[in-house]
Amino acid sequence: MDDLNDTFGDLQRSAARCQTFLNETAPAGEIADSLATACSILADLYRMRFHALKASQPQRAEAADLAKRLSHVIEALIYSDRPMKQARKDSRPAA
Repeated sequence: MDDLNDTFGDLQRSAARCQTFLNETAPAGEIADSLATACSILADLYRMRFHALKASQPQRAEAADLAKRLSHVIEALIYSDRPMKQARKDSRPAA
């Protein structure tokens, strides 16, 4: 549980750090936005996993269910983004 809590804190700090670059021009701003979003999503997942282990019994099941659903959303986003990234890459003008 300490590892989950520590990782949650690391992810929150990483998301905050990435957000400092959001006003930067591309590509740093775009990368920072993606990393901040990823860190925020992972922080939520780690927090739900933490609660699934540490919370009172009724809340454990709910936290575990939320963590499972969030995992499915993350997986869907990862696999659905691949064609979008390729389409963006293909639509860029040749240098």
